[in-house]
Amino acid sequence: MDSALLRNHDGAMIQQASREDFPAILKLQFLAFGEVAERLGLSTIPPLEQTLEQLQEEARNSVFLKYTENGRIVGSVRGCLDGRNACHVGKLIVDPSCRNRGLGRKLMQALEEHFRGQVAAYLLFTSADTPETLHLYRKLGYAELYRKEAGGMTTVFLEKKA
Repeated sequence: MDSALLRNHDGAMIQQASREDFPAILKLQFLAFGEVAERLGLSTIPPLEQTLEQLQEEARNSVFLKYTENGRIVGSVRGCLDGRNACHVGKLIVDPSCRNRGLGRKLMQALEEHFRGQVAAYLLFTSADTPETLHLYRKLGYAELYRKEAGGMTTVFLEKKA
């Protein structure tokens, strides 16, 4: 894979993250998902409980992409292949101060491009209480498969055929 999947005229770029990026990605994950937990009225949600060691273990079987601006990671997404020819997309995160600028869309498109030709479908889930995220995924061609209630929230499962 090309080390820089996307480079803008302003120096922003999307590329594969390295182990050295994981502490910054985890910090950004806590920031972004902390807002989600607060919105849901929950004290914690699984992304807020992930440790650096767990993230490093997850990276053994996943691709992590990062979006950087001026050398600072402001977004990330990850994906992994399963044995059924599907890419499981996880934890699309964007720094709250950088939202509504298309970074999430660009990260998703870069992840899909990374796995293009290797998968039959992309699968992901999100909270029903994050309508802006659901809107983004639908705009990118993801269709709702089903919903599940658990832990005080409704999770929406989505799929996009490759």
